[in-house]
Amino acid sequence: MLVVDDERDVGELLSDILRTRGYETQYVASPKAALELMRDRDFQGVLMDLRMPEMSGTELWRELQRERPALALKTIFMTGDYASPDTAAMVGATERPFLSKPFRPHELDLALATLNRSTKDA
Repeated sequence: MLVVDDERDVGELLSDILRTRGYETQYVASPKAALELMRDRDFQGVLMDLRMPEMSGTELWRELQRERPALALKTIFMTGDYASPDTAAMVGATERPFLSKPFRPHELDLALATLNRSTKDA
């Protein structure tokens, strides 16, 4: 599972939580670094923040959708700004699981279960 979040503490904590759930994880703070990894490696999924400097999560997801559409289907979004109409519209249009920061570990588990169900049905 690739974790992409510019907040290092959040990204590392999420990686640790995912490891306890049996996922192999890779954490990066940069969307550009994430793109490079996604081009070279396969991941069980991607957990990405939508608000990051240098490139937004929306832009990253569009690149991922263009270059690795199967992996784009395995994306969980997260942000502390779900109230934004642009964010809500983007998340709704993608039909991907979404976490509103701050979230609890059981909410992550529900998003992972949703992701696993949706990718099995695809």
